[in-house]
Amino acid sequence: MATQHRRSTSTLLWIATTLMLLLLLTRTLISAGIGGGVSLLAQTVLITVFTLLHGSRRYGWRAMLVYYAVTLVVSNVLENLSILTGFPFGNYHYTTGPQLFGVPLAIGPFYAAIGYMAWTIGTLLVGEVRRGAGRLTTVGTPVIASFAMVAWDLAMDPTRSTIQQFWIWESSGGFFG
Repeated sequence: MATQHRRSTSTLLWIATTLMLLLLLTRTLISAGIGGGVSLLAQTVLITVFTLLHGSRRYGWRAMLVYYAVTLVVSNVLENLSILTGFPFGNYHYTTGPQLFGVPLAIGPFYAAIGYMAWTIGTLLVGEVRRGAGRLTTVGTPVIASFAMVAWDLAMDPTRSTIQQFWIWESSGGFFG
C-alpha cells in the first residue's frame, strides 16, 4: 500500500514538473494568446502541487501544511508592512493580480515554493537538520538555504519590477532605477 502511494506521488510530481516546464517554455505564446493571468494561475497551482507533494514525502503532510500556512501568513504580513511603511523591503506597490491587502495572492505560494526549494538545496549541500545533527548541519543548512533564496530574489527582482512592472518602486536606488 505504501509503495503504491509513493509511486502515485512520484507520478504526480513528474506530471507537475512536466506541466510547469511546458508552461514556462510556452509562456510567451500563452500570454499573447489567452492572457498572462491564466499562465500565472497555472504556475501558482503547479508550484503549490509540487511543493506540497514533494514536501509531504520528506516531512509528512502535517508539517508541510503548517509550513505552507505559516509562509502564506508571514509573507503577506511582511509584504503589506513594507507597502505601508517601507520596512523591511522598501517603498513599492504592486500593479498586478488579485490582491489581499495590496499583495497579489500568488506571492505567498511563490515564497513557499522557492523557500522550500532553497531549503532542499541546503539539505543536499550540507545535510538534513534533525535532532542530534552536528553544528555544521544545524547552522550551515539554513545559511545555505538563505543564500539560495536571496540569489533567486536578486535574479528575479530586476526583470519583474522594471521590465514587467509587476511592482513599482516609489524611489530609485543603486539596484533599482
